Amino acid sequence: MNSQQQPAAAYRVDGHQVFPTDYARGPWFDEQQHGAAILGLLTRFLERVPSREPMRFTRVVADMSRPVPMEPCTVYARALRDGRRVQSLEATIESDGKVVARATATRIRVDHDVLSEVELPPIDTADLAPPLPATKISYSGDRTSFHDCLEIRSKGRPDDLHDETWFRLALPLVAGEETTPVVRLAAVADMILGSGWFLGEGWMSINPEVMLQVERHPVGEWICLRSVNRPTADGIGMSDGVLFDSTHRVGRSSKSVLNQRR
Repeated sequence: MNSQQQPAAAYRVDGHQVFPTDYARGPWFDEQQHGAAILGLLTRFLERVPSREPMRFTRVVADMSRPVPMEPCTVYARALRDGRRVQSLEATIESDGKVVARATATRIRVDHDVLSEVELPPIDTADLAPPLPATKISYSGDRTSFHDCLEIRSKGRPDDLHDETWFRLALPLVAGEETTPVVRLAAVADMILGSGWFLGEGWMSINPEVMLQVERHPVGEWICLRSVNRPTADGIGMSDGVLFDSTHRVGRSSKSVLNQRR
């Protein structure tokens, strides 16, 4: 599929077959997919695994220790444990006969009546969402990538996104599909920038894994990521962040980072 035929989405999906478009590309290598697109795609397949009771996600952990190429791939998802109260799920991306990315997830039964007679503590002011900045920023490169799927607003500079940054998926993750709240959250969860963005020009950061903990599914299109990056002397960094929707906290994300020269 050439660029003129590509849909305005990160992926085209036909059953288990997935076809990345230029919008799935990562920031470092032309031939590799973006971690945020990968996490969103895995979560999309995990969400479609049926459950016997109403449930919601509480955690998604992705292993991206192999590069996911900008080539057609196959995605499978299944239940590892199909309980009525707790469900464990797994999704894999296969390319050229090899598993190149994997995610596991936990879903827990939803019961809106169980705490109906309990007075819950008030929301801490630290958990309230910060205001949405008016300034739009961009840190997309010269080629089309997943960053072009996003509208980004921040008080900081494009190379200083470790404070509070708001993201909105301006394009669908999958062509012809409405992106669900938990898939939007997963895609933004990987947008914690690695330490390489702050070490200066000539450095890059690659995260082989990312973990998302979901407190509740977000409401609305905008998601804020308040993140902190911690480079260490041995070349490995840690990045973590708190996620908000337009009202208050919805989850946390964290990842380890390999820092190296380009």
